[in-house]
Amino acid sequence: MREPALIPSCSLSMKLHRKRWALSQVELGHLIGTSKSTISRLERGDFAPPVRTLLALEVVFGLSARALVPRIYAEIEERVMRRAAGLSIEIEAARDPEGAIKRELLADMMSRAGNTASA
Repeated sequence: MREPALIPSCSLSMKLHRKRWALSQVELGHLIGTSKSTISRLERGDFAPPVRTLLALEVVFGLSARALVPRIYAEIEERVMRRAAGLSIEIEAARDPEGAIKRELLADMMSRAGNTASA
């Protein structure tokens, strides 16, 4: 599914990293196990990279998904954190061990949210 506001930033990031390392589309495709045409389509913003492609790009460039697709990551993070806030309200009064563990996870999520230093 194409999200027009997000895919171009992904494609631009990927193309910039490819060019930074002087890789052709054929060479990058070979490294990550896909075709030149797929690289071309990704760089045009025709679609977001599938998980396997994103992980392969991470291996090649040594960059996290957050760095490779920052706008997509930010949108997903924002959605997840909204749901986490709702869960936090639901479990606020829970005093059982599971509630404490969930609150710890949610606190950890909150401390990482928007933190680009770990990218």
